[in-house]
Amino acid sequence: MSENMDAALLYSQKLNWHVIPCFEKLPPPRLDKNGEWIQPPLKSPRIDGGVKSATTDVKKIKDWWKAWPDAAIGVATGLSNLFVIDVDTKKVDGIANFHKLGISDFGCIHQITANNGFHVIFSDPEKKGKPKTK
Repeated sequence: MSENMDAALLYSQKLNWHVIPCFEKLPPPRLDKNGEWIQPPLKSPRIDGGVKSATTDVKKIKDWWKAWPDAAIGVATGLSNLFVIDVDTKKVDGIANFHKLGISDFGCIHQITANNGFHVIFSDPEKKGKPKTK
């Protein structure tokens, strides 16, 4: 098992977050449906269907991270009843701007981002119970 697989399983099983494997490095260019070459962005999903394919299924998660042990972990926030504020610090003082909003982030999960900003992860109080899927 990889550390990322362990974390993906923890997110899915303990927090009921729907996860997907994402490119941890810039993915190779590919042809789009019109036959044009495109460069998918860093952190884009490695799987068809993107966030719509996110899951909490243990077998699927293990299969994905066995195939890509270093894959970054993407979380489908809507399916997981979450919303996230992305506080950037690269070109602005995002921390000061966030504090000016007067939003309490007490009890929220905070995650440092690659650009030394952070994500503030809130559960969505409007969604009760399991997410609805088609």
